[in-house]
Amino acid sequence: MKRNILLAAAGIILVLLWWAISMYPDWLWFGRLGYASVFWTTIASKVGLGLSVCLFFLIITLISVIVAGKLSKRAGLIPITKSPNNPLSQAGLGGSAGALLLLALILFIGVVVGIKASSSWDMLLRFFHAKPFGMTDPILKKEVSFYVFSLPFYLFVKDQLMACIILAGIFTILWYFKSGAIQLVNHGDFSQLDQRPPAAPKFKMANVAKKHLAVLGAILILVVGWGYYLKIYGLMYSRNGAAFG
Repeated sequence: MKRNILLAAAGIILVLLWWAISMYPDWLWFGRLGYASVFWTTIASKVGLGLSVCLFFLIITLISVIVAGKLSKRAGLIPITKSPNNPLSQAGLGGSAGALLLLALILFIGVVVGIKASSSWDMLLRFFHAKPFGMTDPILKKEVSFYVFSLPFYLFVKDQLMACIILAGIFTILWYFKSGAIQLVNHGDFSQLDQRPPAAPKFKMANVAKKHLAVLGAILILVVGWGYYLKIYGLMYSRNGAAFG
């Protein structure tokens, strides 16, 4: 256990060291031109946005997984280590090993999501430092600055919410597999006598898992609905330019 912790710490240190070395030439260049503040603003925006999205993903996912664990225990379900029909049990991922693997995967995906989101740092700065254009569109009566600064940010938030909810749902399903709330029911093997292939496997899902996933699905539908509402404002402008041809 201590060895794994040391290896993980060493990996994190190497990643941070690689990042610092890659940023050092940019810091020297901006400092030489007298724009060191621009460099640090960029770094702070990237780190702040990426860390915020990463933490939001981890909070949403871990809450959903913890709720799944409590609901499974309350329902008195058969754990993965005692369920021969569970594919995760057959792979030797029962008990604490499966929980640690799932937690490590959640942390890894959270870091990836945060790094991907950090590339939109300039959009975040435009949103917080938006200035009015002094004119409104003739149809929806929105200030033009809304389409330039605010709408891209709202679309970004919508995309991040959808990604977090979908990924949280996937990890919740994996946890329910581990707890036995979702089981893969196998209906026999290939028969040499009648040469008939086995029936397709079916999933058996407990009521607690159905209700939990239904709540996540309802939240996802609300976010999708908000996205369609935002698309109304997307009709007011085009990315193709002022003229066609």
